Amino acid sequence: MYHISNDLRAKKSAEKIYRSLRHILFNKSIEHITITDIKNECGVSRATFYRLFDNVIDVLEMKMDYFILLYKKDLLQSQDHISTFYNFWNNHNDFIYILSKQQEHILKKLFIKHFYQTSYNKLDLYLFEVQISVMTGLLSKWVERGKQESVDEMIKITKQILNNTSKLLF
Repeated sequence: MYHISNDLRAKKSAEKIYRSLRHILFNKSIEHITITDIKNECGVSRATFYRLFDNVIDVLEMKMDYFILLYKKDLLQSQDHISTFYNFWNNHNDFIYILSKQQEHILKKLFIKHFYQTSYNKLDLYLFEVQISVMTGLLSKWVERGKQESVDEMIKITKQILNNTSKLLF
């Protein structure tokens, strides 16, 4: 869990830690990143890190929370949620790139945290899990392929997949 107050200095330190972690993630797997790596990269003390975050994943969770707030605002104004999804993450592709480069399950976990509702009935619970898996999988694969497809192509591919779920491969 992260613990960032409204204090400007705390917010600046948290952002500095995130930028350093992001830089490290381009070259090193998240499982191998230590607080010392981050501390050395950005110059904040170990005490500052632990005052703001419990662990390295919390840094990514903080940033995902920020992006999800922005994304939800976009969704409220949207008629086409799939288009909004790809356009939004295309505009914030550096964050998705580092997450998808790491482990897709981290990306999935962060999406679930923000969109899961305890009020789901059994069928909706499974549908939700399928939607999150499909969308995070497609997003990760798109980024892994260097975003060779345009946003419009990804929207079309996604809609085709969602419309053809009865043609499962197994």
